[in-house]
Amino acid sequence: MIARIRSAWHEELGGLYLTGTTSSLGTVSTFIVSGFSTLADDALNEHEAYLPSGNNAGLRREIADWVQSTATGTLLEQFPYAVANGIEIHVGTSGFWSDQEIINWLNDAASEAIKLLSNEALWDYLKTATTAGSMVGSQVYGRAEIPTDAVKIPKAVWIDGRTAPILEPDQKTRFDRDSYIGESILLEGRPALGNVRVLYKPYVNATLTWLYAPSPAAFNTSTQTTLPARLHQILVDMTIREGWKKAERLDLATKAEERAINQINALNAEAQGKI
Repeated sequence: MIARIRSAWHEELGGLYLTGTTSSLGTVSTFIVSGFSTLADDALNEHEAYLPSGNNAGLRREIADWVQSTATGTLLEQFPYAVANGIEIHVGTSGFWSDQEIINWLNDAASEAIKLLSNEALWDYLKTATTAGSMVGSQVYGRAEIPTDAVKIPKAVWIDGRTAPILEPDQKTRFDRDSYIGESILLEGRPALGNVRVLYKPYVNATLTWLYAPSPAAFNTSTQTTLPARLHQILVDMTIREGWKKAERLDLATKAEERAINQINALNAEAQGKI
């Protein structure tokens, strides 16, 4: 997904973006990559070479000269270490954000997307978890934690196997009038989820089963995402937006955000049966 995002950044600028693997040991100022051997002399001049792994991981250098016959690029400024054989290399017409920056943006995008998507639109991502509610007594009723990895109000909850409507805080009067176990759940409020507790009746211990959207697993260099594939383009566009913001290209950032929001709105509408 990181390469997909980099490719999209370059494509939006109408520029070149290539990935390959070095085929021989280079030097601190040269790299050799057979995958680019069809490119004419000087085709990569003034482009940037980026190395995502190896001793020079995360560094980029401008290419001063490209020789087709030897598949060798000469750098305008040296790397700290010789470019090794068999490592991935990216070449493009514009700057490369680091893998870690992209991963951070992807993680933020995943959290943002889940909050904007309806529970219904996340049907293939919802999780079931069970928590124990303990008796407190008096008029505070019983209490139980919402799962700590929930990122929004759960879609549904069952108390000892009976469906329980999830009521808003301003519906406390209705809650007070319900007398049967599993009749209703009253949220104490809507601050940060995980610390929110619920009230339930009667004053006995109970098992609560939640259906909810969990926090997405964190991206890293090996883990792509736990979110469904149909949501991946949303994450890509949200991440592209952040790159353009950092580059102070607000025109392109706005376009990327509009693409993401349009996709989210379409998924939410589809889940509600509007299209």
